[in-house]
Amino acid sequence: MNTDTDDVLAVDQSFVARPAEGGGTVTLWSPEAGTELRLGRSAQALLARFAVPTSAKAVLSTVPDTARDAAERAIESLVAGGILRSHAVTADPGGTQRGLFGAPVTSLAKALTDPALDIVAVGIEYDAGASARSGSKTGPDAIRRVAASIYAPNSDRGMWDPAVGRRILDGVRMADIGNLGDVVQMRNGPVLDRLAGAVEAIASARKVPVVLGGDHSITHAVVRGLLSAVDGGLGLLHFDAHTDYFRPAHGDWRSSLHHGNVMSWVAGEARVERIAQFGIRQRIDDDPQADSSKTVVWGGRSALAADLDELLDSVPAHLAWHVTIDVDVLDPAFMPSTGTPVPGGFSHLELTDLISALVSRRRIVGVDVVELIGEGEGAHRSALAAADLLVRTLDAAFSSRASPR
Repeated sequence: MNTDTDDVLAVDQSFVARPAEGGGTVTLWSPEAGTELRLGRSAQALLARFAVPTSAKAVLSTVPDTARDAAERAIESLVAGGILRSHAVTADPGGTQRGLFGAPVTSLAKALTDPALDIVAVGIEYDAGASARSGSKTGPDAIRRVAASIYAPNSDRGMWDPAVGRRILDGVRMADIGNLGDVVQMRNGPVLDRLAGAVEAIASARKVPVVLGGDHSITHAVVRGLLSAVDGGLGLLHFDAHTDYFRPAHGDWRSSLHHGNVMSWVAGEARVERIAQFGIRQRIDDDPQADSSKTVVWGGRSALAADLDELLDSVPAHLAWHVTIDVDVLDPAFMPSTGTPVPGGFSHLELTDLISALVSRRRIVGVDVVELIGEGEGAHRSALAAADLLVRTLDAAFSSRASPR
């Protein structure tokens, strides 16, 4: 390969680690391809530089001259072994790498210092918190692959949408910083801390972080990042077939956080004042715990029949709000490619109307979309639905900023 290019590389998340051997070496193995590669400490450190997608040229520019030839050979070996792969972004005719909705791919540092940016997208290739079907680590790039067919503006004026009779996301600018991921997936490992740090930095710069998951346990890291960046209380607009909640959890989240209890850990954060849940329909053995102080549940499709003022009363206006969308809130007819589908959910249009009505009337400081499995039967149309949900959510969030409430 030519390491003197700006081609973006990322770590292939299908590799797992064999037990560490003497001298600090580790063997990475791909169960799918049968590939094995033994890495020493220096190669492991080099590979870690690609946890956030970047180019070999950028990495080599930071290596001392005396070590550059060895580092270049190591990168070539990692690519040949399949551990480093081309990142799934496209380039425009001018050579600019394009990410979510055709937004330019940039570094976190550049995104934070660009005063014109309103939205910063980041993907997280993580599904170690899933308890059923894995594969949601492929969700971020699946959304990116189809997103430009949903929304890809040629200017800062957004795009004309005949469904609503106006330009959407007019004047809103976004960038994409690529994916976060561990060299080898570790449940509740360092990647979640990096995600929390990235979200904190983005929100502190007064931009809206848009996180592409990944399984739903990543939302705990997103919330931790937001709480470090915003003043006052935080609320969550939670769209899901499952409550992911039993009672507020405290203590060591690393030992027991997973996608099925993430809202328990979120509720355990003192400054999270309300979790409003919509679309819940998974049946459970135990009666739910009464906890009116933090959680309110609009079960099944009940929110569609409710008066809008009644819905808004359950989401206090004084809070900053994070929107978390588990794609299984949609009926499987509209969202087949997810790990734990439940019949009886919203249609795509019902959900977009509900989200738009709520989000346009509250201050939104973050958005995540989780639990999309980006490969296999139904993945393409599922990714299309997720991308469209994201556009509608962001348009509603920024319409509320443009108009006094």
